[in-house]
Amino acid sequence: MKLPTSIKWRLQLWYGLILIFVLSALGIAAYSMQRARTYHDIDDALKLRVNILTEALHPNGQRGIRRLGNPPTRRQILNDGNFLPRIETPALQGSLSESGFQLRAQDENLFGLDNPGNYYFLIISRTEEILAQSSNAPKINTLAIFDTLRVKGPGAFITSNTIRETRFETRSKETIIVGRDITPELNRLTLNSIELISIGLIVLSLGLIGGWWIADQSLKPIQDISRTAGLISASDLSQRIILSNTDRELSYLASILNATFARLEIAFNQQKQFAYDAAHELRTPVSIILTQTQAALKKDRTAEDYKETIEACLRAAQRMKRLIESLLELARFDSGQEVIRKDKININTLINDCIDLVTPVANETRIIIKNNSSDVLINADYEKISQVVINLLMNAIQYNIFNGAVDISTSVENGLCLIEIKDTGIGIEEDKIDYIFERFYRIDPSRKSGNSGLGLSICRAIVTAHAGTIKVKKLIPNGSHFIIELPQ
Repeated sequence: MKLPTSIKWRLQLWYGLILIFVLSALGIAAYSMQRARTYHDIDDALKLRVNILTEALHPNGQRGIRRLGNPPTRRQILNDGNFLPRIETPALQGSLSESGFQLRAQDENLFGLDNPGNYYFLIISRTEEILAQSSNAPKINTLAIFDTLRVKGPGAFITSNTIRETRFETRSKETIIVGRDITPELNRLTLNSIELISIGLIVLSLGLIGGWWIADQSLKPIQDISRTAGLISASDLSQRIILSNTDRELSYLASILNATFARLEIAFNQQKQFAYDAAHELRTPVSIILTQTQAALKKDRTAEDYKETIEACLRAAQRMKRLIESLLELARFDSGQEVIRKDKININTLINDCIDLVTPVANETRIIIKNNSSDVLINADYEKISQVVINLLMNAIQYNIFNGAVDISTSVENGLCLIEIKDTGIGIEEDKIDYIFERFYRIDPSRKSGNSGLGLSICRAIVTAHAGTIKVKKLIPNGSHFIIELPQ
C-alpha cells in the first residue's frame, strides 16, 4: 500500500496506528485481568463448596478425607462453622442413608435452586452410581466425567457453554462435582468488553483529533516558510521568514533560507545595476558613432573632415569593443567557463615583464616604478596574473601625482605569495574602499577618466579563480596599497 504523499497525513496515519495498537493492548490486558479475576472468584467459591461436601461425606476423624487446596474459609460465607445434626433436606436427592452423606443446615443454602449463584453438586461413587445430588443438578454422562478425570486430573475446572464446574475425586474414590451457571458473569464480561471498546473508540477519536491539531501546529512553520518563499519574486526580494514564529528545529533552516534570500536579493540588485551600467557604458560610444555619422551625412565635407569623423567612430568602436570584451570575460568567470592554465612561474620574472610594458606610460608623468620583488615560484596562469598586475600598475600610474612613485614587492607568508603595490597618488577614501571592486564602480563619478570601471572587478575574478584574495588599504597621508595573496 502506498502511503499518502502529505506529511500531515503520514504523521496522522502512523500516530493513529500506534494509538490503536496501544489502546488495543491496554484493552486486551484490562479485559484479560477482569476475566481472570472473575473466574478466580468463581473457582474459589467452587473449591469452598467442594471442601464442604468433602467434610459432609467424610466427617473429621474418618479416613479418606482430602480437601481441594486453598479455597476461601467457610466463615467468609457461613455465619457459623459448627456442625448440626444430619437431617433430610429437600435440596438433596439420592440414597442418603446408604451413603452416610448429610449436609449441615447452614450449608444447605449453598446449593439448590434458591441459592444466589445457582450452585449444584453431584456425588458419584467409584461404581459410577450417584450417591447424592442437589435438586438443580443437570443430567450428566458419568462415563464422560471419569474420562475427564483421567485426562485432566482431579480438581480440574471445566467450562462448557455457560456452565463452570469442578470435578474432584476423594481418596476413597468418590467423585464430587460442583458447578454453576456463570451467565451473569459472562454477561458482565461482555458488557465490560463493550465498555472498553467504547472508551477506546472515544480515546482514539480524541487522540486523532489532538494528533491532527499537533501535526497542523508542527507543520505551520513549514507552511509559513513556503508562503514566504512563494511571495519572493524578481520584483520583490525583500520578504523574509520571521524566526520568532519558527520552532527551534526549523529556526536553523529558516536562518539559512533568509541568508539565501538575502544573497539572491543582492545578486538580483547587482544584476540590475550591472545591466544599467552596461547599457550606460555602451550608450556613450554608440551615441558618438551616431552623432559623427549623422553630421557627416548632412552635407558634403572635405576628405580631412571625413577622416576625423571616421577616426572618432573608430575610437568609439574600440572603446565599445574593450567594454564588450571585459563583459564577456566577467561572464565567463561567473559561469566558470574561463580556462585557467596553471604552470610553475617565477613571480619576479612576471613583475619585470609587466613593468617593462607600463614604463612608457609612467615616463610620461615622470613616475618611478621600484621593483623590490624576489624570486618566488607559484602555480598560476601567467597571462591572467600579468593582466592583474598590469591593471593595478596602470591604476597606480593614472591616479598618481606628477613625479610620484610606485613600489612593488613580494614576500611569502604561511604558504601564500604576497604581491604588494603601493603608490603615492591621491588614495582612496575610506568609505569607498568597500566598493572599488564592484562592477562599473568609479571613484570619479563624472566618468571623465574613460575607464569602464570593470578593471578591478576582473582583477578580483582572476585572483578568486586562483583561490586567492585581493584587498586594498589607504596609505597615510596619501596613496593606496593593494595586496594580492596567491597560493604557491
